[in-house]
Amino acid sequence: MGHRPRLITETLGRRRLIGGVLAASAAAVAVSAVNPPFGLWPSWSEVQADYRTRTGQQRQIFLSDNVKIEMNTRTSLDISSQGSQLELISGEIMVSASRQMDEPFVVMAAGGRIVTNNATFNARYTEDKVCVTCVTGTIRIHNRDAVLAVPQGYQAAYAHAGGASVSAANTAIVTAWQDREVVFESTPISDVVEEINRYRPGRVIIASEALGRRRLNASFPIGSMDEALEAIQQIYGAHAVKLPGGIIVLS
Repeated sequence: MGHRPRLITETLGRRRLIGGVLAASAAAVAVSAVNPPFGLWPSWSEVQADYRTRTGQQRQIFLSDNVKIEMNTRTSLDISSQGSQLELISGEIMVSASRQMDEPFVVMAAGGRIVTNNATFNARYTEDKVCVTCVTGTIRIHNRDAVLAVPQGYQAAYAHAGGASVSAANTAIVTAWQDREVVFESTPISDVVEEINRYRPGRVIIASEALGRRRLNASFPIGSMDEALEAIQQIYGAHAVKLPGGIIVLS
């Protein structure tokens, strides 16, 4: 009889421990669904999107006779029932809009709105930042209380937390993906690797800050990102360690 309370306490303790482990595991699964580690798989919002492209895939969508959307790799978006606006959940799109009417076409991304009646522009939403490049015409960026006019040949960058800037852009480099090519012009290797990860299954990780600061001038077909990795190794003597799941560590 004297041992029974201790056994009940131990049983309850084990149950609480198991319950705590299961709760922690469920929380970890929920966090992974929202923010997958290293971006190794799509988030829940990306999976649920109206339209989505896989790694390396591109596709076109015609919303009407005067609005065409080109989707780049790993892109997810939702389209309104009226077809007059869309939400860029993640990834990159090229929008060609020629709306001869009062109602403009709107792209929402990271809490901001990209508005135009007649323009071609590239919108990219990666790493929690949005970069919008105006190729033809003029667009307006509405981000919090700020409104920016972005003319042809310029781009605007903003984040969900606020703040925006406008600068000149090399539209040929920005839009090279439409020709299934990636162009690097004095690009830090850290940024090169980020771009490689968009088009290549798995994940490339830089373990050397010094290597990440080096710069690369080159262009590669979208389907040949391993050539970019080989170029980094040959030019800078980087060492690559291959791990399961397509993970490569550069140092």
